[in-house]
Amino acid sequence: MAPSLAGSSRNPVEVALGKHMLALLVHLGAACTAADDFAEAVEEAFPHQYPDAEVLLSFPGPRHPTRRLDPG
Repeated sequence: MAPSLAGSSRNPVEVALGKHMLALLVHLGAACTAADDFAEAVEEAFPHQYPDAEVLLSFPGPRHPTRRLDPG
C-alpha cells in the first residue's frame, strides 16, 4: 500500500504530484512483471516449436539479456 500523503503540510499540488508518481511506479512494476512473465513463456515454448530457435535466441530480444539457451 502506498504511503499516505494526505496529512502532509505540503502544497496540495505537490501532494497530487506525489500520488501521481506513486501510481506511475505501480504501473512500471506491473509492466516489468508482465515483461518477465512473457520472456519466461517465450524461453519455455519457443525452442520446442521452431527449428532455428537456438540461433534466434542467441540474439538480444524478448528475454533477459544475461540468460542463454544453454548454460555454460
